[in-house]
Amino acid sequence: IKKSISTTGTLTPAVQQNVSFVASGTVTDVAVTAGQAVTAGQALATVDTLTMQQTLAQAKLTLAKAQATLANDQAALSTAQDSLTTGQDAGEDTSALSAKVDSATEQVNVDQTSITGAQAAVDAAQTALDSATLTAPIAGVVASVNVSVGSKVTGSTTGSSSSSGSSASTGSTSAASPAGGGSSGGGSTASSSGSSGSSGSSSSAAFVIVGTDS
Repeated sequence: IKKSISTTGTLTPAVQQNVSFVASGTVTDVAVTAGQAVTAGQALATVDTLTMQQTLAQAKLTLAKAQATLANDQAALSTAQDSLTTGQDAGEDTSALSAKVDSATEQVNVDQTSITGAQAAVDAAQTALDSATLTAPIAGVVASVNVSVGSKVTGSTTGSSSSSGSSASTGSTSAASPAGGGSSGGGSTASSSGSSGSSGSSSSAAFVIVGTDS
């Protein structure tokens, strides 16, 4: 007489991505639905970009003004250097001219520092605008969609996170029971169920994508 024990398990995906917005704002478009297959880089949703566009435009304007100021101050420095050279050639007292050159040089250095900061602001604003459209980091199937048009979202420093799970396969085992140990008429069967792996979606994630790439 044999006893047969069957177990069932829950298969969990090898790769699961919880995808969230980096940019904050109001969701203006949701391009996918739960159960839909997506490719890596495919647009999932978009937040309102008006404020981001205004910020980028202002940053570019500030950069342009800083560049114009630098050009003017570089021209002033060149003029001061020419005057110093002329005075030196004429054997004049050039202490005042030297001081003017030093002042103009210092101002050019200040302008260059301003441009570096203005360029960084432009880069940051551009990055924010680029992140307004959330894209799928992997190819897979959309397991859940947790945002809708009109939803307010807060940007996350980590736009997506992945988790890996193991799978439990379904199968059966059998073992011979001692003579006379089983019940008459064909033995007994015991079944149990269990599951393994990580839980499903994160409540804070805008989308959860189950990877299909091998």
